[in-house]
Amino acid sequence: MQLDVGLYFILLLFLVQTGLGVYVLLRTARTRSTVSFALLCFSLSLWALPAFMLNNARTVAQVEFWGRYIFLGPVLMAYFFLYFSFVFPRGNISKTLKYLLACPMVFFLFIVPSSLILKEGGLKGIEPSPVWGPFYLWFGFYFLFYFIWGIGNLTWKYLVSRGNEKNQIRYVFAGLILAFLFGVIFNLVFPTLGISKFVNFGPGCTLFLAGFTAYAIIKTRLMDISVIISRTVAEIFAIFIHGIVDLAIVSFYRSYASTVIDLPFLALTVLYGIIVGQTHQNIRLFVQTTSDKVFLHGRYDYYRALSDASSRAGEKLSLPDILKVLYDTFHEVMEISGPRVFLPEHFTETEKISGRYLVYRQADFLPDEKGQAVRIDGPLATAMVARREPMLEVKEIDAALVVPCLLEERLIAFFALGPKFSEDNYTEEDLRLLKVLANQAAITLDHTRSYEKIKADLEIAERQLERSHRLASLGTLTAGVTHEIRNPLTVIRAETERL
Repeated sequence: MQLDVGLYFILLLFLVQTGLGVYVLLRTARTRSTVSFALLCFSLSLWALPAFMLNNARTVAQVEFWGRYIFLGPVLMAYFFLYFSFVFPRGNISKTLKYLLACPMVFFLFIVPSSLILKEGGLKGIEPSPVWGPFYLWFGFYFLFYFIWGIGNLTWKYLVSRGNEKNQIRYVFAGLILAFLFGVIFNLVFPTLGISKFVNFGPGCTLFLAGFTAYAIIKTRLMDISVIISRTVAEIFAIFIHGIVDLAIVSFYRSYASTVIDLPFLALTVLYGIIVGQTHQNIRLFVQTTSDKVFLHGRYDYYRALSDASSRAGEKLSLPDILKVLYDTFHEVMEISGPRVFLPEHFTETEKISGRYLVYRQADFLPDEKGQAVRIDGPLATAMVARREPMLEVKEIDAALVVPCLLEERLIAFFALGPKFSEDNYTEEDLRLLKVLANQAAITLDHTRSYEKIKADLEIAERQLERSHRLASLGTLTAGVTHEIRNPLTVIRAETERL
């Protein structure tokens, strides 16, 4: 039987999914979630390898042998997926239920090598022609029942969970949907249309489930799943466009120039590679932005508003104006509960030295002397300067997220933010945009402080100049009065001397 790309893809899939399971075990703590996910990856790999061998089988015996062992992966997959649904992202399963659910798995593992599931493999031409055994339908019932039960568990957890856990389950569902969608296309739609050469790509669709779930386990802060899908689709579309153009160039060159790989063809290939390198990112961003505007309008407006807030903050020099932009962004754009902006207590009084950070109130933009304070040389401020990253769950000031506003090694200010009103956790995209906002605020606040100092010095100079003007005017007046008094006195003195 002739090998094709799909068969090599299945072999590569075996290695990748095994590697994913090992990577998650090594990268994270060995909890029930990570161990069950690793076992799920291994079961997916055990489905891919016999599929590769079955498609390379040349005799009836080989077809029958690998046709039976191809059920090994699905038997394990059903149980570990159901177990995973109980313990992910957090949860437990009683020992009694765990062992009870393992009984059907053990039974089917025991009968896999026999003729009870697959009676005969057979060959019809070059394709396997199976004859199913008496337990084939029972196996199908077992697989579907465990799979549907697992989806039900994840759905219930999604409905009752909040924050990052809810986002993690979204990633699992995204992987399931993509795996099911492409699996149906490769193994159902294409064969129905008489296209069978893509059938071997079917098992590869499970990589969506494994990849998305691995990302959800490893990453502590997850980007919104809609953003991930949008970026992935935009990337694929950009690659597709460049691929079509490349095929058109090759076809045109072979038709009208030469059918051999010569120097002009190599030069044209290098030139097109340079063009791709220069345009790929722009095309991807254009496609992603356009699709976000159409399909993710609310999310697009959210990120755009958050980015615009950074620009507006940079345009202000007055402290009340800057604080108004920040508080409006936290309340109206991000919908955060209890946001606070901490600044040095004598921020606008440059002649004084500040020893602590105080909350500047939203009502009047003045420091709250009786409110919460953070020492400038305290452990929290030192940790923010050392880490230079947002800090989560800071109990010291009762904040869900603290974002430092740093300028070089100076902590100009910091944001103490409560949880979102939606109870969703902060995503990586939120943290990235908040860092941009904090950096812009740090620069602007530093300029504001310099502006306030210059303004104060200017007021002092103006007062001194005004005093000088008053003294000069007083001198002129005194001289005039003296002159007016001296003239009559001179006359009086002359008359007095004459008398």
